[in-house]
Amino acid sequence: MMVDLETIKRHARIELASREFFYFCQATAPDFYRDDRQYLNDLCNEFQDFYESDDDVQIINLPPRHGKSRTASMFAQWVFGQNQNEKVMTGSWKKSTRAIEPM
Repeated sequence: MMVDLETIKRHARIELASREFFYFCQATAPDFYRDDRQYLNDLCNEFQDFYESDDDVQIINLPPRHGKSRTASMFAQWVFGQNQNEKVMTGSWKKSTRAIEPM
């Protein structure tokens, strides 16, 4: 049985996405996780480094609209693909920037 080149490439991309979180993100959302967005590559690498470490907590602090929530959600999906018995907890906090007028 002969396998065509496209099938081999597809399986290689699937294998890479299972090993590397950034490539998982690129495979599922290529328009957002582009190679020219180095901060997303760095963010994904931070998530993967955290997963592979013994640390219990990771704190991500980036400006608004930089993909923190989207990446955290995709990270949970990737982690469960690695091990369905993992436990993942996320949280967020938004500091109010409005000035409060005294009464």
